[in-house]
Amino acid sequence: MKVKIATHDSATGEHGRGFLSFLVSPFAKTQSKTIQEQYDAGCRSFDIRVRKDKDDIFRCAHGLWTSRKSATEILSEINSFP
Repeated sequence: MKVKIATHDSATGEHGRGFLSFLVSPFAKTQSKTIQEQYDAGCRSFDIRVRKDKDDIFRCAHGLWTSRKSATEILSEINSFP
């Protein structure tokens, strides 16, 4: 049997965007590692939640926390893994 490791709200290990993300980080972040670090630790399934910000850019988000990187950047990073 092959076991696949997955993470919940995977992008919350990335840096947040703005002061509000900084304030809510203790309550919204479920990961302490970046996407790359999660992959290096064996994760092969990522829970990515996306919403459009006020500038019409899709970003990963969890509650009031929003990623600094765009969702496109994060998904491109995941797509580049071997």
